[in-house]
Amino acid sequence: MRLALRLILVAIFGAAYWEAVRGRGFDLSPEYETIARDIAGTLFWLALASLATELFRIFVVTQARRQGFASRMPRLLYDIGAILIFFCAGILIVSEVFGLALTGLLFTSGIIAAAAGFALQPTATDLIAGISLNFREGTIKIGDWVQVANGVVGKVTQITWSDTHLITLDDRMVVVRNSKLVELQLMNYSAPQRPYQNRLKITVGYEAPPDRVAAILVTAMKAVPNLLSDPEPYVIIEEFSDNGVPYSMYYHVPDYPEAQFITNQVAVNALKFLDQAGFAPAYPRREHYDAREARTTRGIERRIDIGSILRRVPLFDSFGQEEIAELAQTVAMQQRKAGSEIVREGDAGNSLFVVVAGLLDVFKQTEGGAQRKVGMLAPGHVFGEWSLLTGAARSATVTAAADTSLIEIDKTRLEPILTQYPETLAELSRIEAERSANNVNVMAFTPAERQEIARIGMASFLRTKIMRFFSMAGP
Repeated sequence: MRLALRLILVAIFGAAYWEAVRGRGFDLSPEYETIARDIAGTLFWLALASLATELFRIFVVTQARRQGFASRMPRLLYDIGAILIFFCAGILIVSEVFGLALTGLLFTSGIIAAAAGFALQPTATDLIAGISLNFREGTIKIGDWVQVANGVVGKVTQITWSDTHLITLDDRMVVVRNSKLVELQLMNYSAPQRPYQNRLKITVGYEAPPDRVAAILVTAMKAVPNLLSDPEPYVIIEEFSDNGVPYSMYYHVPDYPEAQFITNQVAVNALKFLDQAGFAPAYPRREHYDAREARTTRGIERRIDIGSILRRVPLFDSFGQEEIAELAQTVAMQQRKAGSEIVREGDAGNSLFVVVAGLLDVFKQTEGGAQRKVGMLAPGHVFGEWSLLTGAARSATVTAAADTSLIEIDKTRLEPILTQYPETLAELSRIEAERSANNVNVMAFTPAERQEIARIGMASFLRTKIMRFFSMAGP
C-alpha cells in the first residue's frame, strides 16, 4: 500500500513537472509560472526520494529475511539509508530545479559541516560508533545478551544514533553511549551462537575417589531437563587446593537468561547426589601429620558406607540402627554400564534397588507394544519396592542412561530382619501404603483386592500381603 501510494505521487508530480518544463505551464503569469514549476519539481524529487526510501526498506528486509534475522534489524540502518537518499534528492533539487551551481554550495556546506563537526564531536563519535556496531559483522544485534565493561548484563533492545538500550534480567533499562561500547571491552553471550558453555566449580575432599565424584557430578548435570545434551557435559580437575580437589563442571545452556536457573539446579543436584553417595563439599580444615604413622594414617578410605545410604531411604525410616547395620552387612554395591537393562516390565521380581550414583530411564509399554519413556531415576531414588514387599511383577522397564551404582535388596536379605524385628512390619506397611496411595487405581489389583483395600485400608491390606509373601505368622 505504501509503495503504491508513492508510485502514484511520483507519477502525478512528475507529470506536472514535465509539463512545466516543456512550457505548457498552468496558465499563470510568468512569475507565478516559475514558482509553480519550482514547487512541482521539488515535490517530484521528494516523492521520488520517498519511493527510493521505500524500495530500499523492502530490499533490506528481504535480504535480512534470507539471512534469518529480519526481526532483529536495527532502526539505524533504515535511517542512514533514508538520509543519504534525501540528501541526494536535495542536491538534485538545488541543481536541476533552482539551477544553482553545486561548487559554491558544496564549499559553503563543507565549511558549515566542519564547524558543526567541532561543535557536535561527541555526538558524531556516538553516531560513527553506532554505524560500526550495526554494520561490523560479529559485533552485536538486536536481541543479543551482552556484558559491558562495568559488569552490567542486558538484552539489546534498540540501537539509536547515540545510545544502545539494554534490558537487564530484573527488567531495568540501561542506556550506554555507542562510543563507550566501541572503546571498552564488550562480551556478547549470544555470539557466535546462542547456546554457550557455563562452568560451576565444587570442591570435594581428597578422601573421595575422583572417578566416582566425576561420575556423580556428570549425572547431576544430565539430570537437569533444560541443560543441552549436545555437546555432552563433562568434569575436569584443573587444580588442587588446601581444602580438597576442585571439580569444574562444564555444561551448555540454551540461552543466557536460562543460565542462572540451570546453574542453580546443577548445584542442587550436585549437593544432593554427593550426599546420597556419602560425600560432601570440602571446607577449610587443618590436619596433624605424624610422619611415623604416615603409612597407616595417610591412606585414602574408598569404602562406601552402605548403612549411611540406607538410612536415607524413606522406606526404611522405621528401621533402627541395629536393623540398618544388619541389612547393610548383607548387601553390596552393583555397577551397571550405560545402556544395560536393570529390570523389565512384567518380569517376576522380589527386590528393590537404591540408586547411589548414575542415571536411569523408566519406560512403560503402550497398548501398541512400543516403549514410552515416563520418567528418570537419579541418586537417592528407590524403585522395585512393591516387588520386594509383595512379590509382584515389575511394573516398568528400567535401563541405565549412564554408568550407574546400585544397591539391590532382595527378599532373602530382608526376611531375617522382619523375622527378628516384627515390630517394624506395621510401620513398614504404613510407609509403603502412603507411598502407594496415589497409585492404587493404576496397580494390578483384582476386584476382590480392591474391595479388601476399601474395607480395611491400604496399610492393613499391605501388611497382610507382606506377611503372606514372607511366610510370617499373624499376630
